[in-house]
Amino acid sequence: TNRFFFFMVFRWLLVAVLAAAALSEEFSDEVKTGQELSSGQKNRMPDFSDMEVRKVLKCGLCAATVREFGFTIAKAEFEAEDRGAKLRGFDYSDIMDQVCTTGMDGYGLILKQDGTPSNEWSNEDATFRAKGGQISRMVKNVCSEVYDEHEEQLRRDAPKLCPRGVPAEQCTTTRLAKKVCGKKGMKFCSDERLADMEVLEHHAITGEWPEGADVEEGAGRWEGKQAPRGWQKLSGPPEGINVHKPDL
Repeated sequence: TNRFFFFMVFRWLLVAVLAAAALSEEFSDEVKTGQELSSGQKNRMPDFSDMEVRKVLKCGLCAATVREFGFTIAKAEFEAEDRGAKLRGFDYSDIMDQVCTTGMDGYGLILKQDGTPSNEWSNEDATFRAKGGQISRMVKNVCSEVYDEHEEQLRRDAPKLCPRGVPAEQCTTTRLAKKVCGKKGMKFCSDERLADMEVLEHHAITGEWPEGADVEEGAGRWEGKQAPRGWQKLSGPPEGINVHKPDL
């Protein structure tokens, strides 16, 4: 009887500990990602009804979608190659479906220093960001639109831009984003915005500014606008020019 009593006590204690841990993890993630916004924060959300604001938001998401497709497909191809196999048609379909159903779940709008959502996207775990509601719907919708319109091109070209063993931010997918997201594709991104992304991507990977890049001229366009994933890691532009990191 004593043994049974102690067993039941231990069982209930274990259940209580696990429940508390799960609650703590859920609360921690909610605070960390900023999913629950105050009424003041919600009132200062980007104006989703403004077409220019929507284009800025969709431009950043489109470029992020191209990068995620490239990284995810390339990783799967390398893993299959290591097994002495090749991906088949339905493998690609499954992989690309998963990018839009779960692979973009981490993306949210970066919170500014005052706690309100910016126009910037990130999926970095260390970055406070707003998710849920119309933000998450836009993430999934843009991913689906890009997938539907450019499936073959993404499947064929995106993984070529992600070398083996590098993190996603080291993929040079902006050149493909020009075709997919620019005026010849989804029309989400202006030529200027894509040119800025390419400059920032080059700097994020090499630590250097491309030869001939007019960093000072780009300052006004970069400030407060969507930069490619990894912009937080930039070491800085030439001395005296503070344009590499939007003022959040």
